[in-house]
Amino acid sequence: MAAAKNIKHAGSWFGEAIVYHILVDRFAGYDPGIDPARPVYLGGNLKGIMDKLGYLEVLGINTLWLSPVYRNIAYHGYHITDFY
Repeated sequence: MAAAKNIKHAGSWFGEAIVYHILVDRFAGYDPGIDPARPVYLGGNLKGIMDKLGYLEVLGINTLWLSPVYRNIAYHGYHITDFY
């Protein structure tokens, strides 16, 4: 019975979550001289996201959903070509 209670509680954090989805390549850390209107990689990175955590906190964001960072063929990260 205690295990079932713990499982129910484990998912309760989501009820208070303010989720912000980040496309890593587009969010921060890229060269601002690159034209974002062109469908190429801009080079956003995890350090760029880390540098913006204070900004996200001010907005009230408490949960981040990052696009995949595996090798892939599209800037959004969801066309993964290599999971390793």
